Amino acid sequence: MNKLITSIVVILIAIVGFFVVKPEPPFGGGTAFSDKISSKLKQEYTITGEKLTKEVSNNPKDRIVLKVGDEAKFKPKIELSRWDEVSFNLELVDVETGTETITSDDTKIIWNKGNKTVNFYEIVPSSELPDGGYEFDITFKKKPSTNKIEFTINSNGVKFFYQPPLTQAQIDRGMERPDNVVGSYAVYASEKKINYEEGKLYRVGKVSHIFRPKIVDSAGHETWGELNIAGGFLTVTIPQEFLDTAIYPVHHAAGLTLGFSGTCTSNTGQTNFLQMSSGTAASSGTVSKISSYGYNSSGTSNNKGALYVLGTRALVSPQSDQITATTTLQWWDYPITGTLSITSGTAYYITSWSGGGTYTQKWDSTDGTYGAWEDAQTYGAWPDPMDAPGSYGTANMCAYATYEGASVPVKKQSEYWF
Repeated sequence: MNKLITSIVVILIAIVGFFVVKPEPPFGGGTAFSDKISSKLKQEYTITGEKLTKEVSNNPKDRIVLKVGDEAKFKPKIELSRWDEVSFNLELVDVETGTETITSDDTKIIWNKGNKTVNFYEIVPSSELPDGGYEFDITFKKKPSTNKIEFTINSNGVKFFYQPPLTQAQIDRGMERPDNVVGSYAVYASEKKINYEEGKLYRVGKVSHIFRPKIVDSAGHETWGELNIAGGFLTVTIPQEFLDTAIYPVHHAAGLTLGFSGTCTSNTGQTNFLQMSSGTAASSGTVSKISSYGYNSSGTSNNKGALYVLGTRALVSPQSDQITATTTLQWWDYPITGTLSITSGTAYYITSWSGGGTYTQKWDSTDGTYGAWEDAQTYGAWPDPMDAPGSYGTANMCAYATYEGASVPVKKQSEYWF
């Protein structure tokens, strides 16, 4: 009898001890997906099934949402949406064998399988990424069997514009393209957008930027990857010679860096030049300001803006007031005093002019829908008409006009198609 009582007591103690002292599983050690995510990341993301969602910008005029994984089952996949209207996603084509694991720390979500480790993490704002970005970072543990990494790419309402190396003619004009932008892709809304100041802020309609990846081995040797988007896939090609001689592990093998900024990435710094993009007004109205994205890189830059009729190169009056640009990279607004009327269906040049210093105007390569030109003019009184401008080719200057449309007489709207 005593042996029976003793056995029962031992069993009860063991059961109680199991529930009392059972430790919390480490990140990645639990069976539930949420157990794999650190408490710090749980504060930043909303978890639905095995998908993590982060509101990058909660500005109702420019809402940006990022999603990692998939609700039914976590996948090495990210999705970026903007304005609750357009989006695109990238999913790694998984060719690895073996068991996959999902872990995390305070800054990264980590997917591991076979020869690949994928780190998902946010990038803080910098001069290259003014509004920050997100990294889809792949590491090779040893030499891979192929020098290509593939992602499926699906999109809703966006277009991807390749950023080629500059031509010699563009370089001679003072145009510049950073190394990580050469061979990258600018992501724009595929349909024309009109901004309402009380509503969403589309500016020039840019959604994101996919930068060219720089691959780094464990000895610090570097090379650039080659991006290509075609047939529903984004492919990263790494020079085979680099993989043959690399010290493993190799990091950033497909470091897909997505920029959150809706601004342009290449530069053209000019003094005493009219710089312009072209387009057709979507509706008649009164322009209240012209906006340009750039900075003053040398001296004191006096800036102003105007519209010209594309067909006749005739100046439209009145023009904007003069402002002084500083070395801060930002949107500069050129206010217009008086009534500057535009007509629906008429094509215009939207023009920025600087003098006294070097104003660096930002731009992207597009498909020629926009067009960009320049005209050498000493800063002063606006020429009327202006000389026939020289073409920048398929470039989109980061500039737009804000006006009151006849169809919406109360709300101001911005037309980025210029």
